[in-house]
Parts: sequence; structure tokens; C-alpha cells
Amino acid sequence: MGNPLRPGRFLRRALRGGVGRAWLAGSGVAAAALLALALLAAYRGATSGVAAYVGQVGFDLWVAPRRIDNLVRSAGQLPAGAEEAVRAIAGVAEVGPILRSFAAVEGGPAGDRRRLTLLVIGFRGPSGLGGPPSLVAGHAPASPDEIALDRGAAHRLGVGPGATVEVAGDRVRVVGITSGTNLLATQFAFVDLQAADDALGAFGRPSFLVVRLAPGAEPDPVKRAIEAQVERSAAFSRDDFVRNNVREIASGVLPVLALVTVLGLAVAVALVALLARGLADDRRRDAAVLLALGASPRAVGLGVLAHVEKIVLLGATAGVAAALAASSALERFAPTVELAVRWNDLLAAPAAFAAAAALAATGAVLRLGRVDPVEAFRP
Repeated sequence: MGNPLRPGRFLRRALRGGVGRAWLAGSGVAAAALLALALLAAYRGATSGVAAYVGQVGFDLWVAPRRIDNLVRSAGQLPAGAEEAVRAIAGVAEVGPILRSFAAVEGGPAGDRRRLTLLVIGFRGPSGLGGPPSLVAGHAPASPDEIALDRGAAHRLGVGPGATVEVAGDRVRVVGITSGTNLLATQFAFVDLQAADDALGAFGRPSFLVVRLAPGAEPDPVKRAIEAQVERSAAFSRDDFVRNNVREIASGVLPVLALVTVLGLAVAVALVALLARGLADDRRRDAAVLLALGASPRAVGLGVLAHVEKIVLLGATAGVAAALAASSALERFAPTVELAVRWNDLLAAPAAFAAAAALAATGAVLRLGRVDPVEAFRP
């Protein structure tokens, strides 16, 4: 028969007494975990949007004007005839010209017109290289009076397929809704290359060229040949161009998001420290009783630490679940902010909070080891 006076049983019962404090602290940890995960997912959503576009399968090489290495912040055009020169190079299977510009897009129901500045991509539609990475509704633009909008932009404008919007004063019809094209601060829109050329007065000079290589062709010799054949140009592999664009996005949003994420983690650590101290202070007399019964200070301290870790892990897990729910809700009802939640983040968050809990609780746990067992008998 088990001993009903075992210190371990008393310890568990004593720690279960502060249910209200544990719920409050666990809720605070859950909120902090949700904040940290949401901020990280928002940052990833912005960078994954540009990576999804420029890193599409078949975009083996990007050709840009010299000294321009990204799509996000660029100005300039390739010389006339660049497309034909690249197309004639051995190892090139297909070339897609792209015109890139920011443009004002206005749309919405009568009496509630809205205006956005979007990153407009002109490509040779509907199936030429340079189009959207994926469509959730409709099709890619195939004529100068058609446009495809990112779903976040369409939600903000209050329009869908079949609606009419104005792009730089010209009326065009929305024929497609794209996904994976949200940059957080702005969104992509896709139009026919000829319409973009006419609006910008580019006269056949593209902003970029996208190149698909022939099977078996090595990218490096083709890159060198492009730079030799096309004046004032630079060629980039798909991976290098993705990195350059992610860098540009990160340079604008990462510092602020990183600061707020660190503040969220600091709040969680402070909550854990308060939890540990509250448990230790509230259970000081119980610890004295356990020590008087023969429990070792180490056992008492480890019991408190295990209780703290349990609450923190439960709170962090609740925050992970809330982050998944928020991502799903935004995906369905408000796709303006795209949360790219990754499974490694969901696993790392509880582990990080558990480590923070252990560090924050150490001081309070060590104080329990110095409790005098005589305190158990004081009135």
C-alpha cells in the first residue's frame, strides 16, 4: 500500500492550489506566443510572396539592367532588342519580357471607391513567362483590357472576377485572383504586356527578362553569354534573385517586426518570472512542511520547476493553436495580411518558452532550498 504522506504527493497537491494564478499566467504566455508567431508569420508572408513570384519553376535566369539586382526596388529598362538577343543564345529555351511599375488601382462599389498603389507586372499573357505563380479564381489576363489582382488587393478594393477597376485612369476588367503575391506593404497585379508598354511608353524595352533554359543547359555559361550580348545588363540565377528580393523586403519590415517580437518574448519571460516567484512565495509554508517531512530541497525545487514548465508549455501550446486558427481565419475572411506559419516555428515556440521559463524560474526555485523547516510549525 502506498504511503499517503509521501512528499511528492503533498507537493503536487500544494502546487495545484494556485489555480487562478496559473490560469492567468498561462493565458499571458499564450498571448505572448501568439504575438511572436503572428509577427514572424507576417514577415514570412511578405518575403514568401516575392519569393513565390520570382522563384517560380521555369524562371531559371533573370536578366536585369546593370546595377539592379531585385524586382522590389528597381528603376530602369533593358535596351531595345534585348529579348531577341537573349533568345538567340545557345541553351535558352524561352524568354519572357516583363515590365514592372507601381500604379494606382481604383475600384469598389459605387459610393465606396477605394484606391491602392500596387506593384503592376506586365507580361506576355496569358501563358507567357512572368505571369502569376498561382490563381485561386479566373484566369491570367490575355488582352490589354484585363487584369489579375492579388486576393489581398481584391479584398481591400472590394472587387472580384468580372468587376471593373481603373489602372492609372484606364478602365480594365478583373479576370483573375492570384495567391502567393502579397508583399504586406503592397500586392502584385498582372496586366498584359502591351497594355503596360503603352501606359509606360516603354517602346519595347522591358524592365526584366525571365529565361527558361533548355534541358541540359548549364546556367553559368548562359549568364556570361547574356551579359556579353546585351549591353548594360546583369544576369542572375533564380536562387540569387530570390535572395536579393527577400533581402529588400526584409530591409523594410524586418527591423520593426523583430523589435516587436523581442518585446513580446520579453513580456512572456516576465510573466514566467512572476509565475515562478508567486508559486514560490505562496507555497513557502508548504515547502517548509515538505522539508520537515524529509523531502530534499532538490526535490521541492524540481517539483516547483516542473509545475512552472507545465503551465508555460500549456500556454505556449495554446498560443500555437491560436496562431493556426488566426492564420486560417485570415486566409478565409481577410487575406490582406498573409500569415505564413511554418511547422518548425510551431515546434520551436514551446521549446523557446520552456527554456525561458527555466531561466526565469531559477532564482525563485533556489530560494525554496533555503526555507527553514521550522517555518512549518510557526503560527
